Amino acid sequence: MGRGAVLVIAILLLLPAAIQQAAGTQANQYYANRLLDVVSTPQLAPGGRGTLELAVSNPFNTTLDNLTLVLSVYAFSTGGGEVQLSSIPVSERPAIGGSGTSTQLLVPIMLPQTSVYFNITVSTTASTRHGDFFNPGTYFVSTYASFTASGQQIKMGSRGVFTAAEWSSILVQSSGGNYLNYTYLNGTLGYQGILPDTSFTVSTPSPVYLLWVAAGLSAFFAAAAFFVYRRGQLRGGRQSR
Repeated sequence: MGRGAVLVIAILLLLPAAIQQAAGTQANQYYANRLLDVVSTPQLAPGGRGTLELAVSNPFNTTLDNLTLVLSVYAFSTGGGEVQLSSIPVSERPAIGGSGTSTQLLVPIMLPQTSVYFNITVSTTASTRHGDFFNPGTYFVSTYASFTASGQQIKMGSRGVFTAAEWSSILVQSSGGNYLNYTYLNGTLGYQGILPDTSFTVSTPSPVYLLWVAAGLSAFFAAAAFFVYRRGQLRGGRQSR
């Protein structure tokens, strides 16, 4: 996983637990933090396929009905910067869950304190936009969830669901630290919590010559260590005489 992906996911997962709660007895960030867990993400070479594994849990004390989870690839990042998926030609985009860049998962009923695991296939071609060994390429994937709990319709989304302007109004930066603006998130946008983004990487593997260099260096240092060891033994033997 690229540094950019680690940073984004870390920010979203480490939002203060004591942050102001959303309106309502159930729709708040406490539950959003426990709804979705990114179990593993693939690291692919162009043309490869892998699995993105997610765990969806019901942290509420009531049954969730018609839980819909939508995953969408929305941006690509390397050390040179980030570009929106809309700026990448269709032929250079990866596929998630099928042939497109978005997939939808449905759980009709989830009992309280239960979990469901999903394995989503991520596919690439030789022409997929990618990074390299020295500059990994990371695709960011947004997560969106909607469901009904005790008759209340609830929506939650990750960073990638919102526009840049919306996100700057949701996650407010101040001298006292970052905080979520629930008045804007709940009242204006109609969302009850923030979920984590996820990601996967597509990069060319290390050049073959690096493997040869590494093997050569390993052999050299092993030989040097053996030479030093033998030399020490010979000196010790002479001194004992």
